[in-house]
Amino acid sequence: MLLGCYQEAGRPLSLALLIFCFFAAEVYADTKAINVEAQPLRDALLAIADHYQVTVLASDELVRGKSSPSIQNAGMTALQAVQRSLADTDLSARAQGNTILVESTPTEDGKADSTENASAPPGASNQNDQIEELVVVAHARDYGNTTAQAAFGIDTELLKTPASISVINEDLLKDLQVNNVDEALRNVAGVTRFKTGNGGEEKFTIRGFDVSNSIYKDGAPINNGLNVSNVPSTETANIERIEVLKGPSAILYGEGEPGGIINYITKKPERERYSYIELLGGSDSFYKVEADTTGAFTQGSNWAYRIAGSYEDSENFRDEVTRQRLLLNPSIAYFSDNTSVVIGLEYLDDDFTQDRGQVLDGDIITGYSYSNRLDDSQFFGVPGHNDQTTAE
Repeated sequence: MLLGCYQEAGRPLSLALLIFCFFAAEVYADTKAINVEAQPLRDALLAIADHYQVTVLASDELVRGKSSPSIQNAGMTALQAVQRSLADTDLSARAQGNTILVESTPTEDGKADSTENASAPPGASNQNDQIEELVVVAHARDYGNTTAQAAFGIDTELLKTPASISVINEDLLKDLQVNNVDEALRNVAGVTRFKTGNGGEEKFTIRGFDVSNSIYKDGAPINNGLNVSNVPSTETANIERIEVLKGPSAILYGEGEPGGIINYITKKPERERYSYIELLGGSDSFYKVEADTTGAFTQGSNWAYRIAGSYEDSENFRDEVTRQRLLLNPSIAYFSDNTSVVIGLEYLDDDFTQDRGQVLDGDIITGYSYSNRLDDSQFFGVPGHNDQTTAE
């Protein structure tokens, strides 16, 4: 978020600024259908910035008292939309990096047209030398969530829910760049991953109780009673948010541990078109690609689609341990005034090597410790034999 603006000389800008920003947006690349009513220019710029998720920077003094005409177009860029909103004014807009700047239209001598302080005598104090209020209106990364489904099965305001619920929302998942649910659930107090190694198991505790059989996706259980290793761990590429309900939950979910439940909420189709692709790389030959696209089938249609997917190919600090993982999650939805129906299919193929750790030295009296004779990278399984493919 932009918290301060500075001139080349290092002095704060004197004019109060109107800012709307969204991180890493391209102001000139994507075209979108737009429908903005005639309204005050300040409100129109905010609506455009919100619609395109870009940064629009303007002096509050420039836009005060000015109006924008209605903007209706089947496809235009953010810069074109801002320029259209300035049609009835003496202002212009230009792109600078990922920001759109609104400024006075240059006069014939190349300088911005401004009559403010033009009649001030030499040596008089310039009002613009004073630091004025800086107004920041932005799409801040919001790590809080006001609603959750875990308590009653429908979106309910957290403040009106008589239960302890923690939510890891989409903004936090994106900024953490999590590759598995373990990394996400580290951010929830009282939740601990207590078993690792086999690669396909999801075993968590909440408040000290094993909740491995109380893991849900969109309110439906996803683990079997034994939680055996042929159940692949959850892929995060199609997860919108993760909800953790702490405490007994038998009223809604039946028999379960008193620690609580974990509920994964998947991404659903949206009528507004949106697409992204992300490439990730890391240590131990880790490579991953994620893609997500959604939108209405046709403009104005009540039918929408969404396709989310990912592919991972990675090795491990341990010799012979590898993983190839594929997720495909297509879904369609129908929207009416009061009802929405979603149908989706999730396919997950997880080919991984079971790593059960290394041998410990010691005994029950003196205690156990990792042997100094071992190398951390040494694999104690049988190469090729411990590979196991799971699918859901």
